[in-house]
Amino acid sequence: MSRNQKNNRNIGFHISIKGNQYQEFYTKSGFLVAKGYKRIVIGNRGPYIEFTPEQIILENIFIPEEQKKRVSEDIWYYIEYRTKRDNVKIYLQKKTVAYADYRVGLYYISPSDLQTSYEKNKGQILRSFKSNQKTLEGFKNNDYQKSIDNFLGGGA
Repeated sequence: MSRNQKNNRNIGFHISIKGNQYQEFYTKSGFLVAKGYKRIVIGNRGPYIEFTPEQIILENIFIPEEQKKRVSEDIWYYIEYRTKRDNVKIYLQKKTVAYADYRVGLYYISPSDLQTSYEKNKGQILRSFKSNQKTLEGFKNNDYQKSIDNFLGGGA
């Protein structure tokens, strides 16, 4: 595998391990959480998407009442936030840890809690295709799925 191929691997959905400023991230119900990301961090607890404060949509997250102690107490390694819809957990790193390369001052979210604009758009297009039987004529399930993936940039 070439160096370029390694840098452009994805983690189960259609994003590169290296970040960009354009990718949008949504909760499973389509609630916008972030625009852009720095990178994917893979540690002992699995992959996490890393965000700068500027990339997180701060008005869409909050600190739960029972987690507010983490802001002022120095014993905690992170501050826990939640999205205002769908209750997605977001970590703001306060201290370094030995098991992953989490960076102080950056936010982390599990990719299993999010969808990208690719998945969101793919779902909308699939629903549109399924609701319009004429569109489906002449397509087999795999053929139209491949067409959608290729159109959205996720195909091979």
